[in-house]
Amino acid sequence: MSLESDLKTFWESYQPVLQLVETASGATDIPELRQKMDLLQPTLITLPFWEIHYDHPQKWYDSLVLSEINLPCTGATNSLSLKPKYQEADDKVSWNSAERQQVSERDVSTDHYWDFSLYFKPEIKPKWKSAGERYAHDVVKLKSSVGEISASTEDGSGSFISVERGKFLAEEEAKPRIIVGEDGWPRERELLPARIIKVRLGYKTIEQGLSDEEMGKQMTQMYEGYTYVTSIQFRISDLGAGEVDRFLQHLGVKY
Repeated sequence: MSLESDLKTFWESYQPVLQLVETASGATDIPELRQKMDLLQPTLITLPFWEIHYDHPQKWYDSLVLSEINLPCTGATNSLSLKPKYQEADDKVSWNSAERQQVSERDVSTDHYWDFSLYFKPEIKPKWKSAGERYAHDVVKLKSSVGEISASTEDGSGSFISVERGKFLAEEEAKPRIIVGEDGWPRERELLPARIIKVRLGYKTIEQGLSDEEMGKQMTQMYEGYTYVTSIQFRISDLGAGEVDRFLQHLGVKY
């Protein structure tokens, strides 16, 4: 079963809901919104055992804007929680996603490149392999047959690159960095972004009030692999490319 395929199917069925929210004039439309939503609710395509949750029950868009979808993983204790992004302004709701509409005010988020966050409950604790001497002590890697995660324990972020994507990037980086533009002037060739999926990490909680020696031991443990994957972020337009499915395979998560 493909998580990407299921999410794409649901997202396509959710488009009328987004359009309804985006075109509503505000809280004065509550009765009409309720009536329209009653008609749209049966059209949402969800799979058995999916749980849909809506955010801010006291707001006028209650049961309109999706907060998260919980997806149980078969054969594992993990459940996945999908959260799309939206924002509030002047009693209106805007869908903060570049895939919905190319409007400048939608790019208010510093993280607008990513439309969705997929949270793991409980967090996944992978076995990190040595990063090698060329990497700093706070950088860890997790390799598998489908790709690798390269992440820093300093800022809690990382990236996943599938095997196919890794080969593509190697070919891109091997090309000349300086090219001649249509105007005849040399310029630096634009490199395609290497990060398909952004990985968010968590850390083992460091206890307070410890001696310097005990604190040092806990810090060493954190660097030795006590970090865990809390969530990933991706663009809705990437669904179907296989990256999200490969990432789950990479972590050993069965959907």
